[in-house]
Amino acid sequence: MLTEETWLATVGGRPASLLPGVGTRTFEKLRQIGIGTVAELADADGPLLEQSFGPKHGNGLRARANGHGSESLTLERARKSESRETTFPEDVTDRQVLRDNVDRLARSVCESLATNARRGRTVTLKIRLRPFKTYTRSRTLTSHTTEPDTVADTALELLERFDPQTPVRLVGVGVAGLVSDEDRHQPGQLEPTSDGLLFG
Repeated sequence: MLTEETWLATVGGRPASLLPGVGTRTFEKLRQIGIGTVAELADADGPLLEQSFGPKHGNGLRARANGHGSESLTLERARKSESRETTFPEDVTDRQVLRDNVDRLARSVCESLATNARRGRTVTLKIRLRPFKTYTRSRTLTSHTTEPDTVADTALELLERFDPQTPVRLVGVGVAGLVSDEDRHQPGQLEPTSDGLLFG
C-alpha cells in the first residue's frame, strides 16, 4: 500500500496525468511550463503554479503530487482507462486532418500506458459533431496491448466506419480495460471482438 513516505519513490517518475484532477488540458498546460512527471509537479515552484492555474488549483495539484490526501493514495485502484482528446479551434471536414489527429492521440495514449506499465483491450473513438452531439465507437481486442500501431490502426478503422457526415469539433482516443504488466498474465476468459455505438 502506498503511503506519503513511499509515494514519490513509487510514482515520482510517472506522468503527472496519473493524478486525479490532471486531465488532458491540465496535463498539456503543465507540459507547456516544463512539468511532465509527478516528481516535477511535486517540486514545482508554487508561484508559477498559482499563476498558471490559480492559487487553489495550483496548490492542490502540488499537494496531490506530493501524495497528500487519500484521493492520491488510492488512485492506483481507481484508474481503469486512459484517453486523450483534442478540440479543434474550427470545425474540421478534412478527412486527413481527422486521421492525423486520431493517429497522434492513439500513440500518445500508448506512450502513457507503456510508461505506467499498463495494457488495455478496449479502444474507443470519441467524436463530437456540430451541433455538439458526441458519439463513441469502441472495439474490444482479443488481447491486452500497448502497441501504438495496433491501437492507432483500430482507432482509424473505427473512424473510417463511423464516417462523420458533418463537421467535427472534437476527436478523442481512449483505451480501457487496463491491467498492469504483472496482472495481464493471469488466466481469464477473453471477450469476443465487438463494435458498439453510444450516443452522448
